[in-house]
Amino acid sequence: MNRTALPVSTAVAIGLTLALVGCGETSTGTVQLTDQTLWQPVSADADPFVELVDPDQRVDCTRDAWQIEEVGGTGLEVRTENCNFATFSQPLAAGIRPGDQITIRVLTTPFFITANPLPAYVALSLNGTVIWQRDLQVPSEAELLDETFESTVKAPAGNPILYHVNNHGNNSWTVYEISRRR
Repeated sequence: MNRTALPVSTAVAIGLTLALVGCGETSTGTVQLTDQTLWQPVSADADPFVELVDPDQRVDCTRDAWQIEEVGGTGLEVRTENCNFATFSQPLAAGIRPGDQITIRVLTTPFFITANPLPAYVALSLNGTVIWQRDLQVPSEAELLDETFESTVKAPAGNPILYHVNNHGNNSWTVYEISRRR
């Protein structure tokens, strides 16, 4: 049997390709599911959370109500002093399957009672299913929600994940991480 040696550059390229393929959906360890700079607002007509706020009381967030925050890491900051309702979407960077451990880290500033107080609520949704949610007391101190939960849904990479915040007052929500561990 004759064997032909591959050029080093070809062998390296094949090795890197195999390594990358091996790090796909079966990889273990922590994988970021989102890039905090890629969130895009969801219009009210496409938002599954729209029913949570009475249309007469809903104040949708305009572009000046959210930004990419670079303090303490990169995060999407939503400021609710001028709005009380926002949902953002982006494609999953990696797939999720039942049993995966999902971690979310969201920092809130203090919640103060306003003239028209609404409960503070934050949620993640995949495939039309809320996979994580929290109600927060108003008033309350600043809080870091650093939680890990077990996924009950399956969603391939590229599926949209939704991040929703809902409350009114001079405060903000900053999501820093949504990751998966197998």
